[in-house]
Amino acid sequence: MAFSDTLQQASFRGIPFGVEVESTTVGQRVAAHEYPYRDGEWDEPLGKRAPEFRIQGFLLGGDVRYGGGDLQSQRWAMEAAAQQAGTGTLVHPAKGR
Repeated sequence: MAFSDTLQQASFRGIPFGVEVESTTVGQRVAAHEYPYRDGEWDEPLGKRAPEFRIQGFLLGGDVRYGGGDLQSQRWAMEAAAQQAGTGTLVHPAKGR
């Protein structure tokens, strides 16, 4: 089995790439308050934490599933997409758009 066969497909602003590892961090925000001359703390709930997505992606030269073409052209296209102003659409391998 080739390395490219172990990857999941994703894209950012239409530029395809392969994903090996992805994770999502969710939870609650809490402020811990400590006071002088008192043991322990008081935890103040602050609501939900904004979800954080982490993706480890790969550009693969010559693989049609990931845009084909040479690796350098794919790299330039991904750099240009990342530097564009405004928001871009990420197609996540498990969550979709």
